[in-house]
Amino acid sequence: MIFAVAFRHWWVANKSMKRIHEENNGFGRSHVLPDHFKVLFQLISAGLVTIILLYSSFLRTGPSYPLIPRDYFAQHFKSQSVHGNISASVQNVIEALRNATPRAAENSSQIVIDPAWSEKNPCRSRAELTGFYSERRYAKNLGENLEWEAVMSEYEKLHHACIQKIGNATSYFLSKNNSSACKFVIAHSNLGLGNKILTTVSTFMYAIMTQRVMLISSKTFIPDIMCEPFYQSSWRLPEDFPMPDQSPDLWSSEDSIFSHIERTTKDKVVSSTGLYAVKSGETYAAPSSRLFCSTELNQADDIPWVLLAGCMYFLPRLFSVPHFRPALEALFPDYMVLTHVLRSIMLPADPIWARVLSARKAYLQGADRMVGIQVRYREGYDHYTSTRSEIEARIQQCTIENGLLPIPDRRGWAWSSSRLPMATCAPTIKVFVASLFPSFHDRLHETYIQYPTIGGENVAVIQLSFNQYQSVHLEEDKKALMEMLLLSYADDLIVTPTSTFGGVAQAYGALIPWFINFNTENRTEAPNCLRGQTVDVCYQKGPEIYHCPHDPDTNGKSITSEVPYIQRCLTIDGYKDIKGGIQLITSN
Repeated sequence: MIFAVAFRHWWVANKSMKRIHEENNGFGRSHVLPDHFKVLFQLISAGLVTIILLYSSFLRTGPSYPLIPRDYFAQHFKSQSVHGNISASVQNVIEALRNATPRAAENSSQIVIDPAWSEKNPCRSRAELTGFYSERRYAKNLGENLEWEAVMSEYEKLHHACIQKIGNATSYFLSKNNSSACKFVIAHSNLGLGNKILTTVSTFMYAIMTQRVMLISSKTFIPDIMCEPFYQSSWRLPEDFPMPDQSPDLWSSEDSIFSHIERTTKDKVVSSTGLYAVKSGETYAAPSSRLFCSTELNQADDIPWVLLAGCMYFLPRLFSVPHFRPALEALFPDYMVLTHVLRSIMLPADPIWARVLSARKAYLQGADRMVGIQVRYREGYDHYTSTRSEIEARIQQCTIENGLLPIPDRRGWAWSSSRLPMATCAPTIKVFVASLFPSFHDRLHETYIQYPTIGGENVAVIQLSFNQYQSVHLEEDKKALMEMLLLSYADDLIVTPTSTFGGVAQAYGALIPWFINFNTENRTEAPNCLRGQTVDVCYQKGPEIYHCPHDPDTNGKSITSEVPYIQRCLTIDGYKDIKGGIQLITSN
């Protein structure tokens, strides 16, 4: 019907063109359109009419969204060919996720697709976040990773099937029903936002490698400040979900796994003991490193629920697992796993993203170069008042010594009429400061207001907040996320050692940072700052030796020797009792 109407409009247009041609000839005009222009005009007219009719038909009837039958996933996966450009080890991960998905969907009458899901869960940052990194003039952006995107796509199908099948997670957990064939891992941290983000990212990679579905508690505030990352489903646990601190009798510790292994490795712990839910990790620590030994991973494989708690980033430990390593190396040959995962699942929700866009447009756009500086005094106000003069002098000297900021010209009496800044051509450098205290911003601002630079550059210094005291609540996390992202858009980044706030910013931005020297004991030989060795964040206090008593091939060996791209963190990236650790050495 639509095409018949379109043909009629083409015929009418053709008749009109003939009439115009005849009328033009009748008035003696010689500039008649050539034949090929007539044909082009007719085709365009017919095409436009067809598009309008199709679109109006769509508006009247709407799209058709059939329910997906229960064997959809199995049929889809069987028919889908292996991607030619995906390595065999990555394909194994994809196949493991694919195999888990039809099992999860088995006996489900329908896997329903909600056509309004994207409208209910809007997320502008999904499309816009990464693009701004390409606008930087000096810092190189990270290219796309098609293999990682393929893995993410398969994981989303598993997540969707499991979440829809179990319905209410609280009821399902309390029923101790394991008929879904789904396995879950909960990411949980209740400290600062940087800790929560890094714990969640680490847990997600564990979920990928073990084919678990990752969920996250609302108490972390992460679901409130981030978009829903997995299409057609949610990662948010219900408010009444029984967490270990509220219902400790429902959870076992990882010692249940370890003690079972001491008795026997022939039988799985679930079949022998009925183990249902295991928690690993404490508030100020990472999950037990032994949990990532091959024997322990095999024993924990069919435990329905695992909760990984704490405040530490532990992702580098996954690369040391022998049977994980080939796939992880193939997925992330540059070892930029943290940046890829952050940009995939840690997408700021629209209200926070609007703040980022507004602040960027108002204060940071138009810069020829942007420098980010994150300053944190770990021991609070007293630490700040006793060391700020020395630390701020070090930071300022660090920016000069390493060419991050221009040299103030202090030779003359500040500005003079002969040394006013040029109206045009002078490059503009913008400095974004993130700190609980305003004094470093004020110091830097006064320097560049009072003195011209030797090269004639213009320097603007911006700080959006200074709360003096760190607190843990929703509004604080919203502001923190905004400032982390603004820091990540810098060309150069200076951060505080051991601070996960700065660590998240460097990872989002794919930046190798400069570490401020906070050591006030050795004042003569210590540098003002030191360049990092990698984009990756330090797994603080992470093990350098395999402690895997039931894995004779690795037990007692050096992780950094067995896996050369895992190395000790720099000494400067520590503070008092927070010393040592391991990290991935990225190749960018």
